[in-house]
Amino acid sequence: AQVPELRVAARTSSFKFKNKNEDIREIAAMLGVAMVLEGSVQRQGERVRITVQLIRAEDGSHIWSKVYDDTLDDIFRVQDEIASGVAEALLGSSAMADSRSVAETGIEFKGLGGTSNVAAYDAFLKGQEALSEGTPDGVNKALVLLQLAVELDPEFARAWVELSRASHGSASIGNEIWQTAQKEALHAAEKARALEPQMASAQVAYAYAVRLSGIDSEQFSDAILKANELEPNNAEALVALAELRATQRKYREALLLTEKAILINPLDTDLNIDLAYNKMNVGLVEESLSGISRVAREQPEDLAVQADLARLNAMAGNRFEAIKLNQQMLEDNPNMLRALFPTAWQHLYLSDVEAADQYLKRIELLAPMRAFDDRFYFCRLTGDPVCIEEFGKRYLELLREGDSQERTERFEAEYALAMGNPERSIELLEPKLEEDFVFFSEGSNDFDFFTLAIAYNQKGEKEKRDNILAIAEARVNESLANGLWPKMAADDQVMIAAISGDAGLTARRMALAIDIDARLSVIMIDSHKAFD
Repeated sequence: AQVPELRVAARTSSFKFKNKNEDIREIAAMLGVAMVLEGSVQRQGERVRITVQLIRAEDGSHIWSKVYDDTLDDIFRVQDEIASGVAEALLGSSAMADSRSVAETGIEFKGLGGTSNVAAYDAFLKGQEALSEGTPDGVNKALVLLQLAVELDPEFARAWVELSRASHGSASIGNEIWQTAQKEALHAAEKARALEPQMASAQVAYAYAVRLSGIDSEQFSDAILKANELEPNNAEALVALAELRATQRKYREALLLTEKAILINPLDTDLNIDLAYNKMNVGLVEESLSGISRVAREQPEDLAVQADLARLNAMAGNRFEAIKLNQQMLEDNPNMLRALFPTAWQHLYLSDVEAADQYLKRIELLAPMRAFDDRFYFCRLTGDPVCIEEFGKRYLELLREGDSQERTERFEAEYALAMGNPERSIELLEPKLEEDFVFFSEGSNDFDFFTLAIAYNQKGEKEKRDNILAIAEARVNESLANGLWPKMAADDQVMIAAISGDAGLTARRMALAIDIDARLSVIMIDSHKAFD
Protein backbone atom coordinates (compact mmCIF):
# COMPACT_ATOMS: atom_id res chain seq x y z
CA ALA A 1 0.00 0.00 0.00
CA GLN A 2 3.02 2.30 0.34
CA VAL A 3 3.73 2.03 -3.41
CA PRO A 4 1.80 4.82 -5.19
CA GLU A 5 1.39 2.72 -8.36
CA LEU A 6 -0.44 -0.04 -6.51
CA ARG A 7 -3.98 -0.02 -5.14
CA VAL A 8 -4.19 -2.70 -2.47
CA ALA A 9 -7.53 -3.93 -1.17
CA ALA A 10 -7.57 -3.47 2.59
CA ARG A 11 -7.34 -6.24 5.17
CA THR A 12 -10.92 -5.93 6.40
CA SER A 13 -12.26 -6.54 2.89
CA SER A 14 -9.91 -9.36 1.91
CA PHE A 15 -10.46 -11.17 5.23
CA LYS A 16 -14.15 -11.59 4.31
CA PHE A 17 -13.00 -14.56 2.21
CA LYS A 18 -11.14 -16.33 4.98
CA ASN A 19 -12.05 -20.04 5.15
CA LYS A 20 -14.32 -19.70 2.11
CA ASN A 21 -13.85 -21.68 -1.08
CA GLU A 22 -14.56 -18.80 -3.47
CA ASP A 23 -13.27 -18.72 -7.04
CA ILE A 24 -10.24 -16.42 -7.39
CA ARG A 25 -11.88 -14.55 -10.28
CA GLU A 26 -15.00 -13.85 -8.19
CA ILE A 27 -12.88 -12.63 -5.28
CA ALA A 28 -10.93 -10.34 -7.59
CA ALA A 29 -14.15 -8.95 -9.09
CA MET A 30 -15.65 -8.19 -5.66
CA LEU A 31 -12.45 -6.50 -4.48
CA GLY A 32 -11.85 -4.73 -7.79
CA VAL A 33 -8.29 -6.04 -8.15
CA ALA A 34 -6.24 -7.60 -10.96
CA MET A 35 -4.20 -9.95 -8.78
CA VAL A 36 -4.81 -11.96 -5.63
CA LEU A 37 -2.29 -13.03 -3.00
CA GLU A 38 -3.22 -16.43 -1.59
CA GLY A 39 -1.48 -18.51 1.03
CA SER A 40 -1.58 -20.96 3.89
CA VAL A 41 0.14 -21.34 7.26
CA GLN A 42 1.12 -24.62 8.88
CA ARG A 43 2.51 -24.76 12.38
CA GLN A 44 4.35 -27.54 14.17
CA GLY A 45 5.64 -26.66 17.62
CA GLU A 46 7.72 -23.52 17.27
CA ARG A 47 8.25 -23.95 13.53
CA VAL A 48 6.02 -22.50 10.85
CA ARG A 49 5.69 -23.01 7.09
CA ILE A 50 4.07 -20.26 5.04
CA THR A 51 3.16 -20.89 1.42
CA VAL A 52 2.51 -17.78 -0.69
CA GLN A 53 1.40 -17.41 -4.29
CA LEU A 54 0.50 -14.37 -6.36
CA ILE A 55 -2.21 -15.16 -8.92
CA ARG A 56 -3.35 -13.20 -11.97
CA ALA A 57 -7.14 -13.09 -11.66
CA GLU A 58 -7.80 -12.88 -15.40
CA ASP A 59 -6.51 -16.36 -16.21
CA GLY A 60 -5.57 -17.89 -12.85
CA SER A 61 -1.86 -18.07 -13.72
CA HIS A 62 0.81 -17.86 -11.01
CA ILE A 63 3.06 -14.82 -11.25
CA TRP A 64 5.17 -15.68 -8.23
CA SER A 65 5.22 -18.17 -5.37
CA LYS A 66 7.48 -19.09 -2.48
CA VAL A 67 7.57 -21.30 0.61
CA TYR A 68 8.96 -19.87 3.85
CA ASP A 69 10.19 -22.16 6.63
CA ASP A 70 11.14 -20.50 9.89
CA THR A 71 10.55 -20.30 13.64
CA LEU A 72 7.84 -18.28 15.36
CA ASP A 73 10.53 -16.07 16.88
CA ASP A 74 11.30 -14.80 13.37
CA ILE A 75 7.70 -14.55 12.17
CA PHE A 76 7.76 -10.78 11.80
CA ARG A 77 10.94 -10.85 9.74
CA VAL A 78 9.20 -13.38 7.49
CA GLN A 79 6.23 -11.02 7.10
CA ASP A 80 8.58 -8.28 5.94
CA GLU A 81 10.25 -10.67 3.47
CA ILE A 82 6.88 -11.67 2.03
CA ALA A 83 5.84 -8.03 1.60
CA SER A 84 9.09 -7.24 -0.18
CA GLY A 85 8.83 -10.34 -2.40
CA VAL A 86 5.25 -9.58 -3.43
CA ALA A 87 6.09 -5.94 -4.19
CA GLU A 88 9.08 -7.01 -6.29
CA ALA A 89 6.91 -9.42 -8.29
CA LEU A 90 4.17 -6.83 -8.83
CA LEU A 91 6.49 -3.98 -9.76
CA GLY A 92 8.24 -6.17 -12.31
CA SER A 93 5.05 -7.63 -13.80
CA SER A 94 3.62 -6.77 -17.19
CA ALA A 95 0.63 -5.19 -15.44
CA MET A 96 2.80 -2.25 -14.40
CA ALA A 97 3.18 0.39 -17.10
CA ASP A 98 6.49 1.65 -15.72
CA SER A 99 8.09 -1.25 -13.94
CA ARG A 100 10.81 -0.65 -11.35
CA SER A 101 12.48 -2.55 -8.57
CA VAL A 102 11.78 -2.49 -4.85
CA ALA A 103 15.13 -0.76 -4.31
CA GLU A 104 14.04 2.03 -6.68
CA THR A 105 10.91 2.74 -4.64
CA GLY A 106 13.01 3.79 -1.67
CA ILE A 107 10.43 2.13 0.58
CA GLU A 108 11.42 -0.15 3.42
CA PHE A 109 8.96 -3.04 3.36
CA LYS A 110 8.62 -3.37 7.07
CA GLY A 111 5.38 -3.36 9.02
CA LEU A 112 5.28 -0.14 11.06
CA GLY A 113 4.17 -0.32 14.65
CA GLY A 114 4.57 -4.08 15.03
CA THR A 115 5.94 -6.24 17.81
CA SER A 116 8.44 -9.05 18.30
CA ASN A 117 6.34 -10.47 21.15
CA VAL A 118 4.21 -13.35 19.84
CA ALA A 119 1.91 -13.35 22.88
CA ALA A 120 1.25 -9.61 22.44
CA TYR A 121 0.53 -10.16 18.76
CA ASP A 122 -1.88 -12.98 19.58
CA ALA A 123 -3.77 -10.77 22.05
CA PHE A 124 -3.83 -7.96 19.47
CA LEU A 125 -5.39 -10.18 16.78
CA LYS A 126 -8.00 -11.53 19.17
CA GLY A 127 -8.76 -7.98 20.31
CA GLN A 128 -9.30 -6.87 16.73
CA GLU A 129 -11.66 -9.78 16.14
CA ALA A 130 -13.65 -9.02 19.31
CA LEU A 131 -13.92 -5.33 18.42
CA SER A 132 -15.27 -6.19 14.96
CA GLU A 133 -18.30 -7.89 16.57
CA GLY A 134 -19.84 -4.48 17.20
CA THR A 135 -21.46 -5.58 20.48
CA PRO A 136 -21.02 -4.39 24.11
CA ASP A 137 -19.52 -7.78 25.02
CA GLY A 138 -17.19 -7.60 22.04
CA VAL A 139 -15.97 -4.14 23.03
CA ASN A 140 -15.36 -5.26 26.62
CA LYS A 141 -13.39 -8.32 25.43
CA ALA A 142 -11.40 -6.16 23.04
CA LEU A 143 -10.44 -3.71 25.79
CA VAL A 144 -9.10 -6.53 27.98
CA LEU A 145 -7.17 -8.18 25.14
CA LEU A 146 -5.71 -4.96 23.74
CA GLN A 147 -4.72 -3.76 27.19
CA LEU A 148 -2.91 -7.08 27.61
CA ALA A 149 -1.15 -6.57 24.27
CA VAL A 150 0.26 -3.18 25.25
CA GLU A 151 1.24 -4.45 28.70
CA LEU A 152 3.19 -7.30 27.09
CA ASP A 153 4.84 -4.86 24.68
CA PRO A 154 4.41 -1.17 25.57
CA GLU A 155 6.01 -0.20 22.22
CA PHE A 156 3.40 -2.08 20.12
CA ALA A 157 1.97 0.96 18.29
CA ARG A 158 -0.67 -0.90 16.28
CA ALA A 159 -2.13 -2.30 19.51
CA TRP A 160 -2.32 1.22 20.95
CA VAL A 161 -4.26 2.30 17.83
CA GLU A 162 -6.79 -0.50 18.30
CA LEU A 163 -7.03 0.25 22.02
CA SER A 164 -7.95 3.85 21.15
CA ARG A 165 -10.71 2.58 18.82
CA ALA A 166 -11.99 0.17 21.47
CA SER A 167 -12.13 2.99 24.03
CA HIS A 168 -14.39 4.97 21.71
CA GLY A 169 -16.53 1.87 21.27
CA SER A 170 -16.91 1.52 25.03
CA ALA A 171 -18.85 4.80 25.04
CA SER A 172 -20.78 4.53 21.76
CA ILE A 173 -21.82 0.87 22.18
CA GLY A 174 -21.14 0.13 25.84
CA ASN A 175 -22.01 1.96 29.05
CA GLU A 176 -18.72 3.75 29.74
CA ILE A 177 -18.95 7.40 30.78
CA TRP A 178 -18.17 9.44 27.69
CA GLN A 179 -15.55 11.64 29.36
CA THR A 180 -13.67 8.59 30.70
CA ALA A 181 -13.71 6.89 27.31
CA GLN A 182 -12.45 10.08 25.64
CA LYS A 183 -9.49 10.31 28.00
CA GLU A 184 -8.56 6.67 27.48
CA ALA A 185 -8.90 6.93 23.70
CA LEU A 186 -6.74 10.05 23.56
CA HIS A 187 -4.08 8.52 25.81
CA ALA A 188 -3.83 5.40 23.60
CA ALA A 189 -3.73 7.45 20.39
CA GLU A 190 -1.01 9.72 21.76
CA LYS A 191 1.06 6.65 22.66
CA ALA A 192 0.66 5.21 19.15
CA ARG A 193 1.62 8.47 17.46
CA ALA A 194 4.62 9.00 19.71
CA LEU A 195 5.87 5.49 18.94
CA GLU A 196 5.21 5.57 15.16
CA PRO A 197 4.59 9.09 13.81
CA GLN A 198 5.07 7.76 10.26
CA MET A 199 2.17 5.27 10.60
CA ALA A 200 -1.02 6.61 8.99
CA SER A 201 -3.35 4.68 11.30
CA ALA A 202 -1.70 6.28 14.36
CA GLN A 203 -2.32 9.74 12.91
CA VAL A 204 -5.96 8.85 12.15
CA ALA A 205 -6.51 7.44 15.64
CA TYR A 206 -5.13 10.65 17.12
CA ALA A 207 -7.36 12.77 14.87
CA TYR A 208 -10.51 10.94 15.98
CA ALA A 209 -9.50 11.08 19.63
CA VAL A 210 -8.84 14.80 19.34
CA ARG A 211 -12.21 15.41 17.70
CA LEU A 212 -14.20 13.46 20.28
CA SER A 213 -12.29 15.10 23.11
CA GLY A 214 -13.35 18.54 21.92
CA ILE A 215 -9.78 19.75 21.32
CA ASP A 216 -9.34 22.44 18.65
CA SER A 217 -9.97 21.54 15.04
CA GLU A 218 -6.43 22.41 13.87
CA GLN A 219 -4.94 19.33 15.55
CA PHE A 220 -7.70 17.22 14.00
CA SER A 221 -7.01 18.48 10.48
CA ASP A 222 -3.20 18.38 10.80
CA ALA A 223 -3.24 14.71 11.84
CA ILE A 224 -5.56 13.72 8.98
CA LEU A 225 -3.54 15.59 6.37
CA LYS A 226 -0.36 13.95 7.70
CA ALA A 227 -1.97 10.49 7.45
CA ASN A 228 -2.89 11.07 3.80
CA GLU A 229 0.58 12.40 3.03
CA LEU A 230 2.13 9.25 4.54
CA GLU A 231 -0.20 6.75 2.85
CA PRO A 232 -2.28 8.28 0.02
CA ASN A 233 -3.83 4.88 -0.77
CA ASN A 234 -4.87 4.14 2.81
CA ALA A 235 -8.68 3.77 2.94
CA GLU A 236 -8.88 4.72 6.62
CA ALA A 237 -6.93 7.93 5.99
CA LEU A 238 -9.15 8.81 3.01
CA VAL A 239 -12.31 8.39 5.08
CA ALA A 240 -10.85 10.58 7.82
CA LEU A 241 -10.10 13.21 5.15
CA ALA A 242 -13.72 12.92 4.01
CA GLU A 243 -14.86 13.64 7.58
CA LEU A 244 -12.58 16.67 7.69
CA ARG A 245 -14.06 17.96 4.43
CA ALA A 246 -17.58 17.49 5.83
CA THR A 247 -16.70 19.63 8.88
CA GLN A 248 -15.47 22.23 6.38
CA ARG A 249 -18.89 22.04 4.66
CA LYS A 250 -17.43 20.42 1.51
CA TYR A 251 -20.03 17.68 1.23
CA ARG A 252 -19.56 16.62 -2.40
CA GLU A 253 -15.80 16.30 -1.90
CA ALA A 254 -16.43 14.24 1.24
CA LEU A 255 -18.60 11.85 -0.76
CA LEU A 256 -16.00 11.51 -3.54
CA LEU A 257 -13.24 10.74 -1.03
CA THR A 258 -15.39 8.07 0.63
CA GLU A 259 -16.14 6.49 -2.75
CA LYS A 260 -12.39 6.43 -3.46
CA ALA A 261 -11.82 4.68 -0.13
CA ILE A 262 -14.52 2.13 -0.98
CA LEU A 263 -12.56 1.17 -4.11
CA ILE A 264 -9.69 0.18 -1.83
CA ASN A 265 -11.79 -1.42 0.89
CA PRO A 266 -15.14 -2.35 -0.73
CA LEU A 267 -16.40 -4.83 1.87
CA ASP A 268 -15.48 -2.99 5.06
CA THR A 269 -18.51 -2.46 7.29
CA ASP A 270 -17.48 0.89 8.81
CA LEU A 271 -16.56 2.32 5.42
CA ASN A 272 -19.93 1.41 3.92
CA ILE A 273 -21.62 3.09 6.89
CA ASP A 274 -19.55 6.24 6.26
CA LEU A 275 -20.62 6.12 2.62
CA ALA A 276 -24.28 5.92 3.66
CA TYR A 277 -23.92 9.02 5.86
CA ASN A 278 -22.13 11.00 3.16
CA LYS A 279 -24.84 10.10 0.66
CA MET A 280 -27.52 11.19 3.12
CA ASN A 281 -25.75 14.53 3.61
CA VAL A 282 -26.09 15.33 -0.11
CA GLY A 283 -29.67 14.06 -0.36
CA LEU A 284 -29.06 10.66 -1.99
CA VAL A 285 -31.58 9.23 0.45
CA GLU A 286 -32.58 6.03 -1.33
CA GLU A 287 -28.97 5.10 -2.08
CA SER A 288 -28.00 5.82 1.52
CA LEU A 289 -30.79 3.71 3.05
CA SER A 290 -30.29 0.92 0.52
CA GLY A 291 -26.57 0.73 1.33
CA ILE A 292 -26.98 0.73 5.11
CA SER A 293 -29.84 -1.79 4.88
CA ARG A 294 -27.61 -4.17 2.93
CA VAL A 295 -24.85 -3.90 5.53
CA ALA A 296 -27.39 -4.44 8.33
CA ARG A 297 -28.68 -7.61 6.65
CA GLU A 298 -25.13 -8.91 6.27
CA GLN A 299 -24.23 -8.03 9.87
CA PRO A 300 -27.41 -8.76 11.90
CA GLU A 301 -25.45 -9.21 15.15
CA ASP A 302 -23.53 -5.95 14.82
CA LEU A 303 -25.49 -3.56 17.02
CA ALA A 304 -23.49 -0.55 15.88
CA VAL A 305 -24.69 -1.16 12.30
CA GLN A 306 -28.30 -1.58 13.43
CA ALA A 307 -28.04 1.69 15.38
CA ASP A 308 -26.74 3.48 12.28
CA LEU A 309 -29.61 2.04 10.22
CA ALA A 310 -32.05 3.54 12.73
CA ARG A 311 -30.23 6.88 12.82
CA LEU A 312 -30.12 7.23 9.04
CA ASN A 313 -33.84 6.52 8.85
CA ALA A 314 -34.39 9.27 11.41
CA MET A 315 -32.25 11.67 9.35
CA ALA A 316 -34.34 10.81 6.30
CA GLY A 317 -37.49 11.68 8.24
CA ASN A 318 -38.64 8.08 8.76
CA ARG A 319 -39.12 8.59 12.49
CA PHE A 320 -41.58 5.75 13.11
CA GLU A 321 -39.24 3.35 11.30
CA ALA A 322 -36.33 4.64 13.41
CA ILE A 323 -38.28 4.04 16.62
CA LYS A 324 -39.26 0.54 15.47
CA LEU A 325 -35.65 -0.37 14.65
CA ASN A 326 -34.39 0.91 18.00
CA GLN A 327 -37.12 -0.94 19.87
CA GLN A 328 -36.19 -4.16 18.05
CA MET A 329 -32.63 -3.75 19.34
CA LEU A 330 -33.93 -3.07 22.84
CA GLU A 331 -35.94 -6.30 22.86
CA ASP A 332 -32.71 -8.33 22.88
CA ASN A 333 -30.52 -5.64 24.47
CA PRO A 334 -32.72 -3.74 26.96
CA ASN A 335 -29.77 -1.80 28.40
CA MET A 336 -28.35 -0.63 25.08
CA LEU A 337 -27.85 3.11 25.55
CA ARG A 338 -27.19 3.70 21.86
CA ALA A 339 -30.78 2.62 21.18
CA LEU A 340 -32.35 4.23 24.27
CA PHE A 341 -31.03 7.76 23.65
CA PRO A 342 -32.33 8.14 20.06
CA THR A 343 -35.64 6.48 20.94
CA ALA A 344 -36.20 9.10 23.64
CA TRP A 345 -35.46 11.94 21.22
CA GLN A 346 -37.53 10.51 18.37
CA HIS A 347 -40.55 10.36 20.69
CA LEU A 348 -39.87 13.96 21.66
CA TYR A 349 -39.74 15.05 18.00
CA LEU A 350 -43.12 13.34 17.57
CA SER A 351 -44.44 15.40 20.53
CA ASP A 352 -44.83 12.31 22.72
CA VAL A 353 -43.26 13.95 25.76
CA GLU A 354 -44.43 11.25 28.19
CA ALA A 355 -42.81 8.40 26.22
CA ALA A 356 -39.60 10.42 25.78
CA ASP A 357 -39.49 11.04 29.51
CA GLN A 358 -39.91 7.33 30.29
CA TYR A 359 -36.97 6.40 28.05
CA LEU A 360 -34.79 9.10 29.64
CA LYS A 361 -35.67 7.74 33.08
CA ARG A 362 -34.52 4.27 31.97
CA ILE A 363 -31.24 5.81 30.81
CA GLU A 364 -30.81 7.64 34.11
CA LEU A 365 -31.24 4.38 36.03
CA LEU A 366 -28.67 2.59 33.84
CA ALA A 367 -26.08 5.34 33.47
CA PRO A 368 -26.94 8.52 35.38
CA MET A 369 -23.58 10.14 34.63
CA ARG A 370 -24.33 9.93 30.90
CA ALA A 371 -27.82 11.43 31.05
CA PHE A 372 -27.29 14.89 32.57
CA ASP A 373 -26.95 16.72 29.25
CA ASP A 374 -29.88 14.94 27.63
CA ARG A 375 -32.13 15.71 30.60
CA PHE A 376 -30.96 19.34 30.45
CA TYR A 377 -31.97 19.66 26.77
CA PHE A 378 -35.21 17.77 27.43
CA CYS A 379 -36.06 20.27 30.16
CA ARG A 380 -35.27 23.19 27.86
CA LEU A 381 -37.68 21.84 25.28
CA THR A 382 -40.40 21.16 27.84
CA GLY A 383 -39.81 24.41 29.71
CA ASP A 384 -39.04 23.22 33.24
CA PRO A 385 -36.80 25.93 34.83
CA VAL A 386 -35.99 23.95 38.01
CA CYS A 387 -34.94 20.94 35.95
CA ILE A 388 -32.89 23.14 33.59
CA GLU A 389 -30.92 24.56 36.50
CA GLU A 390 -30.39 21.22 38.27
CA PHE A 391 -29.26 19.12 35.33
CA GLY A 392 -27.36 21.90 33.59
CA LYS A 393 -25.35 22.40 36.77
CA ARG A 394 -24.70 18.66 37.13
CA TYR A 395 -23.53 18.29 33.56
CA LEU A 396 -21.28 21.34 33.81
CA GLU A 397 -19.65 19.88 36.94
CA LEU A 398 -19.07 16.61 35.09
CA LEU A 399 -17.43 18.43 32.19
CA ARG A 400 -15.20 20.45 34.49
CA GLU A 401 -13.99 17.26 36.15
CA GLY A 402 -13.03 15.37 33.04
CA ASP A 403 -13.57 17.06 29.68
CA SER A 404 -11.70 19.54 27.52
CA GLN A 405 -11.82 23.26 28.24
CA GLU A 406 -13.28 23.81 24.77
CA ARG A 407 -16.31 21.56 25.27
CA THR A 408 -16.78 22.76 28.86
CA GLU A 409 -16.88 26.40 27.83
CA ARG A 410 -19.29 25.72 25.00
CA PHE A 411 -21.78 24.05 27.30
CA GLU A 412 -21.30 26.66 30.02
CA ALA A 413 -22.25 29.31 27.46
CA GLU A 414 -25.50 27.42 26.72
CA TYR A 415 -26.21 26.93 30.42
CA ALA A 416 -25.58 30.57 31.26
CA LEU A 417 -27.99 31.63 28.52
CA ALA A 418 -30.66 29.24 29.82
CA MET A 419 -30.19 30.69 33.31
CA GLY A 420 -30.70 34.24 32.10
CA ASN A 421 -27.03 35.26 32.12
CA PRO A 422 -26.26 36.36 28.53
CA GLU A 423 -23.20 38.30 29.76
CA ARG A 424 -21.44 35.03 30.68
CA SER A 425 -22.32 33.47 27.32
CA ILE A 426 -20.81 36.44 25.50
CA GLU A 427 -17.71 36.35 27.71
CA LEU A 428 -17.14 32.68 26.83
CA LEU A 429 -17.99 32.72 23.12
CA GLU A 430 -16.95 36.15 21.86
CA PRO A 431 -13.19 35.32 21.89
CA LYS A 432 -13.90 32.39 19.61
CA LEU A 433 -14.92 34.76 16.83
CA GLU A 434 -11.21 35.35 16.32
CA GLU A 435 -10.76 31.63 15.70
CA ASP A 436 -12.02 29.54 12.80
CA PHE A 437 -15.09 28.68 14.91
CA VAL A 438 -15.42 25.24 13.29
CA PHE A 439 -16.89 22.56 15.50
CA PHE A 440 -17.77 19.00 14.69
CA SER A 441 -21.49 18.60 14.21
CA GLU A 442 -24.05 16.97 11.98
CA GLY A 443 -25.14 18.85 8.90
CA SER A 444 -24.43 22.58 9.03
CA ASN A 445 -25.47 23.21 12.65
CA ASP A 446 -23.64 26.14 14.22
CA PHE A 447 -25.16 26.20 17.68
CA ASP A 448 -22.31 28.32 19.05
CA PHE A 449 -23.25 31.12 16.65
CA PHE A 450 -26.88 30.85 17.69
CA THR A 451 -26.04 30.89 21.40
CA LEU A 452 -23.96 34.03 20.93
CA ALA A 453 -26.55 35.68 18.69
CA ILE A 454 -29.32 35.04 21.24
CA ALA A 455 -27.10 36.40 24.01
CA TYR A 456 -26.50 39.60 22.03
CA ASN A 457 -30.23 39.80 21.34
CA GLN A 458 -31.08 39.53 25.02
CA LYS A 459 -28.57 42.28 25.76
CA GLY A 460 -30.18 44.49 23.10
CA GLU A 461 -26.99 44.55 21.00
CA LYS A 462 -28.82 44.18 17.68
CA GLU A 463 -25.89 45.07 15.40
CA LYS A 464 -23.66 42.39 16.93
CA ARG A 465 -26.55 39.92 16.76
CA ASP A 466 -27.09 40.62 13.07
CA ASN A 467 -23.37 40.32 12.29
CA ILE A 468 -23.29 36.86 13.86
CA LEU A 469 -26.46 35.79 12.03
CA ALA A 470 -24.98 37.01 8.73
CA ILE A 471 -21.97 34.74 9.28
CA ALA A 472 -24.26 31.83 10.15
CA GLU A 473 -26.40 32.48 7.04
CA ALA A 474 -23.28 32.60 4.86
CA ARG A 475 -22.11 29.27 6.30
CA VAL A 476 -25.47 27.67 5.59
CA ASN A 477 -25.41 28.99 2.01
CA GLU A 478 -21.86 27.71 1.58
CA SER A 479 -22.98 24.28 2.79
CA LEU A 480 -25.87 24.25 0.31
CA ALA A 481 -23.59 25.33 -2.53
CA ASN A 482 -21.25 22.44 -1.65
CA GLY A 483 -24.00 19.86 -1.90
CA LEU A 484 -25.70 19.76 1.51
CA TRP A 485 -29.25 18.40 1.30
CA PRO A 486 -31.62 21.37 1.89
CA LYS A 487 -33.55 19.35 4.46
CA MET A 488 -30.40 19.28 6.64
CA ALA A 489 -30.11 23.07 6.55
CA ALA A 490 -33.76 23.91 7.27
CA ASP A 491 -33.22 23.81 11.05
CA ASP A 492 -30.52 26.46 10.89
CA GLN A 493 -32.45 28.64 8.47
CA VAL A 494 -35.48 28.72 10.79
CA MET A 495 -33.31 29.55 13.80
CA ILE A 496 -31.52 32.40 12.01
CA ALA A 497 -34.85 33.96 11.05
CA ALA A 498 -36.34 33.47 14.52
CA ILE A 499 -33.37 34.98 16.37
CA SER A 500 -33.39 37.97 13.99
CA GLY A 501 -36.98 38.69 15.03
CA ASP A 502 -38.26 38.68 11.42
CA ALA A 503 -41.68 37.08 11.95
CA GLY A 504 -42.52 36.89 8.24
CA LEU A 505 -39.25 35.21 7.26
CA THR A 506 -39.54 32.85 10.23
CA ALA A 507 -43.05 31.81 9.21
CA ARG A 508 -42.01 31.22 5.60
CA ARG A 509 -38.99 29.17 6.58
CA MET A 510 -40.98 27.16 9.09
CA ALA A 511 -43.60 26.40 6.45
CA LEU A 512 -40.89 25.24 4.06
CA ALA A 513 -39.26 23.11 6.78
CA ILE A 514 -42.61 21.46 7.52
CA ASP A 515 -43.16 20.83 3.79
CA ILE A 516 -39.85 18.99 3.50
CA ASP A 517 -40.31 17.27 6.89
CA ALA A 518 -37.16 18.74 8.41
CA ARG A 519 -36.21 17.94 11.99
CA LEU A 520 -37.07 21.19 13.74
CA SER A 521 -34.88 21.51 16.82
CA VAL A 522 -35.63 24.50 19.01
CA ILE A 523 -33.17 23.49 21.71
CA MET A 524 -31.15 26.67 21.42
CA ILE A 525 -34.08 29.07 21.16
CA ASP A 526 -35.76 30.59 24.19
CA SER A 527 -38.89 30.38 22.07
CA HIS A 528 -41.23 32.88 23.70
CA LYS A 529 -38.53 35.56 23.46
CA ALA A 530 -37.28 34.60 20.01
CA PHE A 531 -40.74 34.55 18.45
CA ASP A 532 -42.32 37.49 20.33
